This record gives sequence, structure tokens and C-alpha cells, in this order.
Amino acid sequence: MKIVELGKFFPPNQFGGIEMATESFARALAAHHEVTVICHNKDRVHDEETRDGFRLIRCGTEFVRYSQPVSLRMGRVLRDAKPDLILLHAPNFWGALIVELYCPNVPVVVIHHADVQGRVILRNLLRPLYRRIVRRSRLVIVASKRNVGRSVDLPKRLERVCELPLGVDETAYELSSAERAQVEASKKELFGDRVVVGFVGRFAWYKGLSVLLKAIRPLPEIRLLLVGDGSLRDQLEREARELGVADRIRFVGHVTEAEKIKYFHMMDIFVLPSTHVTEAFGIVQIEAQFCGRPVIRTDLPTGVRDITIHGVTGLAVPAGDVDSLSDAIANLSRDRALREQFGRRGRERAFSHFSLGKFATGLNAAVNTALQSDRDLPELPAGPTWLPKPEKRHAELS
Repeated sequence: MKIVELGKFFPPNQFGGIEMATESFARALAAHHEVTVICHNKDRVHDEETRDGFRLIRCGTEFVRYSQPVSLRMGRVLRDAKPDLILLHAPNFWGALIVELYCPNVPVVVIHHADVQGRVILRNLLRPLYRRIVRRSRLVIVASKRNVGRSVDLPKRLERVCELPLGVDETAYELSSAERAQVEASKKELFGDRVVVGFVGRFAWYKGLSVLLKAIRPLPEIRLLLVGDGSLRDQLEREARELGVADRIRFVGHVTEAEKIKYFHMMDIFVLPSTHVTEAFGIVQIEAQFCGRPVIRTDLPTGVRDITIHGVTGLAVPAGDVDSLSDAIANLSRDRALREQFGRRGRERAFSHFSLGKFATGLNAAVNTALQSDRDLPELPAGPTWLPKPEKRHAELS
């Protein structure tokens, strides 16, 4: 089966959650199908490569508008791939448009990561196009059922929708004894014996990093490690100086995948301080858990809740609440035994719920179902969780 996965970007061009998921989908399907990933490059350069059993085509980007990259060549590349099935990662209005223009009769599976936020005029203009793609799709995959009931972009009546929690390759997060010793030495050199609180991700408006900076202000013993980059970096560095905490923060910037994993292991506590439902899942929590890190997350009404369980694998605090986040960091930083307990339980839960093998089993079952000609929802114990029929689903999930 020729499967084309259509996304915006692909690691290491960008290390967001959707990009990580795009890679996980490709790796999970490549063992059973001929997989091609088509995405954008950060510049106008067009390049192709083969990795982990799948073909990766990055189309040169002519321009970016409202965070949407546009490649005029991408439609032809998609058509020339002659796909039997297209997996469309959304939100991705350009991807939806070229599917309709260049492959209108090819079966589609939509992976709905999140609704579009902001950009009201563009969103209202293009939402009918996205809903058209969704309605004709064989299947809609969501990482969490919580994101279906709250969605505005998805049409209200969906015949086939399933919950398939994202997974990552757990083996990538293991360090050798020599690597662990190196990480500990680096941590000691950078932070001494201080408790290190960390964040990994894009410096985007909904990530709540300003809240995190304010939360560590009354905690002089805490050191903050920020791994990643984005348009808000200059603003955050300026805010850190204004708050008087700049000397307690290390901005690492963009790193390689191997470096990112070592920084995870350098953290005593991982924090996901996101303030908006744009954070629909927070796969970075899984990465932290595979590294044995306890997690503090905000209690958003999205799939973020599905990963870190309050009081079991970490702590949850109200979104945007500086004092609550500060208190949670202070309490967990003082209790090493609790940190270790959360880290151990989180790692165990990550292995049982979010491994790449479990994800691959569910995904392949979902794809096989999408390719069936009948429209009945089958029983798939080893596969994803099928959500209730439309008339019940929105009442239960809203």
C-alpha cells in the first residue's frame, strides 16, 4: 500500500509536537507499507532522503502567511507519488487544499491534532474546505477524545472517529552509564546542587513561559533550563531581566535530538505551563516521563490531562495561575522522594500507554479499518478506541 503522509514540517526543521507525531506515524507505518512523507522545508530548497524505511520529501517554501507555509510545488509532488491513501496532519489548510485539487478521489485519513486558533478571517474562509475533507475522509484520528467535544473546526457529525494516543520511541531516551555520568557532571558545572526545573519546546504564545518566569521569581534556590527557540525568545529574555531572574535561567536555544534528551535528564522537574487549549496533547510530557522526570502541567481541558496524572505521575495546576505553579514547584523541589516516586510511576505509565510499539499497533489497525469498504465500526481490541456515534459523542464529550 502506498501511503503519503502530508504535514507542515518534519524534524529537525522544527521540533513541535505535531512534527514529532508526523515522524512517529511514518515510522509506525513503514514496517507494513510504502510510506512517503511530504512536508515543507524551512527555505526554498527542495530535498529528498530515505530514513527509517520511509521516503521524506521536503518541498521548498515560497512564503509563509499566518503561520501557514506554502509550497507551490507540493501539489505536483503529492500527485506524482500516486498514493493509495493520504494521511493529512491538521491543522494544515494548504495541505487540505492540495489534496482537494490534486488527489480528489484518493481516500484520506485526517489526523486532527488541534483546532486553528486566532486568524479569524482566514479560519472562517477555509473552515468549509477542511470540513469537506473531514467529511469525505475514511477516518478521523485524534490523540484524545477530549479534543473532539471541544472542537469548532470539526463538523458535528463524524461517522468514523477514533482516539489513538500518540507514542514515541522509548529506546531513544535511555542513556548509557557513561552518558549519565557526563550529564551529571554537566549539571553540576552549570547549576551546582540547585534543583533544576526545565521546559522543552517552542517559545510560542500559548506555552505559558511568561507564567513560568514569574513562578520562579520567589524561589531563589531554583534554576530554570529552557530548551528550544521561537519568536518570543527576545521578549522572554527581556522579561527575565526585568523580573530579576535572568541569572537563574539558562536559555539553551535549538538543539539536536540527542542533546535534547540529555537536557531532559539534567532536569529534576519538567514543567509544561501552557495556558491555552491550543496545547491539545503535550507529547513532550511523554518524553520527560521516559526520562524518569516528574511533571508539573497545567490543568487544561484537553488531552494534556491524559498523560500526566495528578498525584500519581506529577502535579496539575490551574492554567495561568502564577502562585499555584510557584507553590507546586516549591513543594516538589523540597521533596526528593516524591520526585523520584512520580518519575518512576510516570516512566512505567509511559511504557504501558505511550510506547512506539503500542502506538504502531493501534495505528496499523486504524489504517486497515480505514481501507475497508464497509462503514460499520468494527471491534478492534488491539487497536484504537472508537468514539461513540455522533448524537451521543458530543453530549458526552462537551
